[in-house]
Amino acid sequence: MPIIGGLIGLSWVALLLWEQSPYGRYVDHGNWTEIGLAATICQAIPAGDLLLPMLLYAGGWLLMLAAMMLPTTFPLLRRFHHLVSARTDRAGLLALLIVGYLLTWAGFGVVAHLLDLALHLIARQAPWVASHGWLLGATVLLIAGGFQFTTLKYHCLDRCRTPLGFIIRHWHGVRPRYDAFQLGWSHGVFCVGCCWAIMLLT
Repeated sequence: MPIIGGLIGLSWVALLLWEQSPYGRYVDHGNWTEIGLAATICQAIPAGDLLLPMLLYAGGWLLMLAAMMLPTTFPLLRRFHHLVSARTDRAGLLALLIVGYLLTWAGFGVVAHLLDLALHLIARQAPWVASHGWLLGATVLLIAGGFQFTTLKYHCLDRCRTPLGFIIRHWHGVRPRYDAFQLGWSHGVFCVGCCWAIMLLT
């Protein structure tokens, strides 16, 4: 799977270069929407102070996922690649599977960003919350730790570890492009289901 390996490596390099560049602040929290070009863009478009950070954080999030989470899909990608290896559209089908998987995580990233934004707004309006921010971190840590022992966690983990089951359930060959996308999307849903709590800590 040289294409997948190259994509993962490229994602790591892109993240490294992005972080070292003058635009590294876009993958970190701060007041970057209030200064420079970002502030101009935020003022020029409707809801820019909400939309621009969401898009940039989601882009950084997807790069991180491609670098960190795509390797966990190798068993699924390998089995699917063998299944469609005789087809002329195998590269496109594999790409659709990856897109479906990453879009699931992108959706989670947007929700997490909105949750983070809501917490910052609450902290600005409630001095007690701002001065006791460590309680929020401790709460998230407790939730993430407790979730690791739940039945839902292991149910999702078991589904992620059985790629053949996903292929049997979602690949029928009648609508190959839709089936490939749905296969990646469904696998992503269960991966989010078993990892969402840990991801909240990042």
